[in-house]
Amino acid sequence: MSHKKNIFKGMLAGSIGILATRISGLVRDIFVASIAGTSQFFACFVLAFSFVNIFRRGFGEGASTEATIPVFNEKMEQKGLPAAFEFLTIVLNRLFIGLLGISFVAALIALAFIQWDTKQMNQEAAKLYLWFIPLIPLVCLYGFLIGILNSLGKFSLPALAPILINLAIMLGFWLSTNHPKNQNLLLASCLLIGAIAQIFILIPSLRKKEYRWKFKFKLLNEDRLKLRKLFIPAIIGASFYPIGILVDRGFAAWCGAGAVSGLYYAERLVYLPIGVFGVALTAACLPVMSRAFAKNDLKEVESSLNYSIKQILFITLPLTIALFLGCDAIIEVLFLRGEFDQQSVTDTRKALLFYLPGIPAFAALKIIRSGFFSMQDTKTPLKVSLFCIALNIVLNIIFINPLEQSGIALATSISAATNVFILIFLLVKKMDISVLPETVKYTVKLLPAILMVPAIYYGLDYIHESNRWLSISYIALAGVGYLVLSILIMPEQKLFVKRIFKR
Repeated sequence: MSHKKNIFKGMLAGSIGILATRISGLVRDIFVASIAGTSQFFACFVLAFSFVNIFRRGFGEGASTEATIPVFNEKMEQKGLPAAFEFLTIVLNRLFIGLLGISFVAALIALAFIQWDTKQMNQEAAKLYLWFIPLIPLVCLYGFLIGILNSLGKFSLPALAPILINLAIMLGFWLSTNHPKNQNLLLASCLLIGAIAQIFILIPSLRKKEYRWKFKFKLLNEDRLKLRKLFIPAIIGASFYPIGILVDRGFAAWCGAGAVSGLYYAERLVYLPIGVFGVALTAACLPVMSRAFAKNDLKEVESSLNYSIKQILFITLPLTIALFLGCDAIIEVLFLRGEFDQQSVTDTRKALLFYLPGIPAFAALKIIRSGFFSMQDTKTPLKVSLFCIALNIVLNIIFINPLEQSGIALATSISAATNVFILIFLLVKKMDISVLPETVKYTVKLLPAILMVPAIYYGLDYIHESNRWLSISYIALAGVGYLVLSILIMPEQKLFVKRIFKR
């Protein structure tokens, strides 16, 4: 039970911080939507920042955390914290030097793209991306540091730090709107200040753990071999989601600025529940599973993985239905003002409805991948990710003409679900553990409570036809009904729900 408690504590601490970050992100999106709507400048920002996110997820959260954390935890478990910190310093120094080189190559690629692509929106996006290149080493370094702090039991502050970048984006768009001649410079400058502030806010937490940076680069042979084996697969594997988003937005660019912006707003609504609970659960679960695997305790690995997947389903399944029921009302209440008009609502709804089926898969994907990373296997998720990226591209080509951005969102949902099912199958086979039977049994048991959500919503709507605000209140009441019934039919969930509200 202790490992479940550790995962829950880590998830809750991370969730509180991530929830605050997601709320600030939602405020950011509402603010930006009111002054930029689904304009071409906003679409260019979405495309340019997508490239930055690929580097952050690949080199920050991917190669750095998913490849480094299992080794870091192994050293901490076997040789103590000083040896783990020495290993961390060397990796950190090597990473930063490598990122400077990658930033230079990224600049050359952007310049070539400006010369090659003749479409105006794509050229403007490439120009804006050039201004964003100094962000690359900073956001990757930030992603690396939060992974280490999570391993040391620090979850809240790392999860809160992105509020600074959200404030920077809001300030950048406000300045850009008022000074359009210098909009790229102003937006990029604000983001650079926010990225630097994100890193500096983490330094005191590292110092409290007695970490001190040293100018050291030489790795032990055994560590070099381990990282060489883990790094490249982790980069590509962790980049699956942002690369998938970039592929989606690349296809959407051919449909126009409205399709790009609509996909963005829809993805932000979908990622709110995933970010709050999915990311927090993964951050809490990976260190626990890594230490369990280092002790060769497969029973604890299996138990931790099953527990995390169950809680993901407990949260995401009713949320998916709630977002479907209140799709129009939620978009209108959040965004319908200023430059975000009724056409923008339509563009966003088209994408959101087809993202919804993928929500459980989007959230579960990081958890399943962490099972492989706990045993220092990054090649298997890499191979599966490459296959699913190819699948996503093929499905985009098939769906884009008849469905436009709806088809792009549907392709992403199908490829994410495929990714999850393949990884579960391979993980069960490799570790000789049981996942699917437990998951299916849990879902069937939860089904009456899930069905309570549409039953309450449509019942209230039948009694009194809803407007946008009433629709949201009906969803909230349906959520209360879901929690009550789920606790009645599944007493084991009572502790999970009780701890959340108690905290």
